[in-house]
Amino acid sequence: LEFRRVLFDLVVKVGIQGTEATKRTAKGVSVLEIAVFNEFGTRTIPARPFVGGWYDANEAEAYQKIKKGMQNVIALKITTETLAEAVGIWASAGIQAFIANGVPPANAASTVRRKGSSMPLIDTGVLRASITYTTSIEALVTP
Repeated sequence: LEFRRVLFDLVVKVGIQGTEATKRTAKGVSVLEIAVFNEFGTRTIPARPFVGGWYDANEAEAYQKIKKGMQNVIALKITTETLAEAVGIWASAGIQAFIANGVPPANAASTVRRKGSSMPLIDTGVLRASITYTTSIEALVTP
């Protein structure tokens, strides 16, 4: 008999990635560049951390969801893949809702005049719609 302990390296990445990241606006700027400019700020754009802000607000809930999900995996109620997908869907939808609810600071008056809206991070909706997730699961087998 051979006994092996199997551990899983479960990775869920949420944000702007893949082909969504390289989409270009009419001004030639990629969606990923827009995301970085807004997440961290520039000389002329204040930081509006929509990914980090959402994570900070939901870290404890994320931990509990993953903990409960792993308990269900161990109990053979769900698969690791199902857990990864559920976390990805929850987190990407959460970030999109965080954006839709408005990420401070408010837009400058000049920005409101230009785009016709006071809602930060929402101009065409491309940034919000580009929030996606990927999952990967690797079995780490140790003898």
